[in-house]
Amino acid sequence: MNPQVMGVSASPVCGGRRTRGTREVPQMTTKQTRLARITAAVTVAAAAALVPAGVASAAPAQDPPPFTGCTPGKQSAVVEALPSTAEVANYTVTVHAAPGAEQCFLSGSPTDFGFSLNGSPRPADVQPTGEDGYVVAFGDGAPVQFDIHVPNSGGPAHANETTFKPIPASDVTFTAYGPITVDAGTTAGPITSAAR
Repeated sequence: MNPQVMGVSASPVCGGRRTRGTREVPQMTTKQTRLARITAAVTVAAAAALVPAGVASAAPAQDPPPFTGCTPGKQSAVVEALPSTAEVANYTVTVHAAPGAEQCFLSGSPTDFGFSLNGSPRPADVQPTGEDGYVVAFGDGAPVQFDIHVPNSGGPAHANETTFKPIPASDVTFTAYGPITVDAGTTAGPITSAAR
């Protein structure tokens, strides 16, 4: 059998190189190996930089958590004057839920009222006029309202910010803006629907 195949001698290998008369196999030096690794790393990094940000992040965007009309900060409220008499000043407070708010349910009169004028407190004790037995849905597209009645004593305090709790004994507080007078004997009616 011919000891040489395709021009390569069957001579023994010495020191990592074939003996004279054979084709030498080039050996990579440590420097060459390191250069090859660096080149490969740079190529991978350059390819990654060309991938658009939207493609690189394949994770789908998460929807925001659901909220209701009773979630703190997810509503707006305004105080408006109603026709009044010489004895009583009448107001209505209308509350709108933020867009996308799911419905929560309210009943009775608000509690824990607070009044202030440009941040300066205006003390007043507000009494509820009693339960009306109705439960009212409050959410996006389903506003609510209630009335406030203030006796005209001739010297009521003035306020432009009204805070109250729509759910008794809860931590939820709504804030309504608009001019209002406050005095002893002020009452608040039950919450009703303001949908038109």
